Amino acid sequence: MREITFRRLPGMAPGSETISAPLHIFLLEIPNLFHFGYIPPLEVINAYLAEGRSDAGMSGGCEWTPFALSEDEYAEVVQTLRQGDSRQRGAPLRSVDVPRTITRKNEWAAWVFHQEVGIPFEEHLHLTDREEILRLRAQEAAERGDDDAVILHLEWQQAAMELVEFCQPYLNRYREQNG
Repeated sequence: MREITFRRLPGMAPGSETISAPLHIFLLEIPNLFHFGYIPPLEVINAYLAEGRSDAGMSGGCEWTPFALSEDEYAEVVQTLRQGDSRQRGAPLRSVDVPRTITRKNEWAAWVFHQEVGIPFEEHLHLTDREEILRLRAQEAAERGDDDAVILHLEWQQAAMELVEFCQPYLNRYREQNG
């Protein structure tokens, strides 16, 4: 299995560290890749890997040179994750059948949250996509120094609040049922 060199980004501490690790260990470092311990399909993993960065804000993240897994590498990684002692937040990883239509990061998150928490998939995906589009537009406008950057930032914040308000009752119910 190939070694991946990446930078681990600290959450709230300064600095970063460069690490080399086997592919399966590197994948476990990527924030939000293994929601609820589900092993994502190849297309989703490659969507993350193509970006070269996954940042969970105050929870940290990592950066790497973008690349993609082949089907053979993916099969090897999944086998290693299943056989090993790989865990995510203390729970063992799970491999489940995922619909072939789930290929994007937002689709992956919405699908897993639907499976685990009961959040309606289509509405969750719509709100998540809208929040992401507005976040990116606001970020690009701010980087360019556009006059409408503030307005876009406020629109993004509103979309983020709508997403949270939509998900919150489902998350509250999940927490009550699962302690």
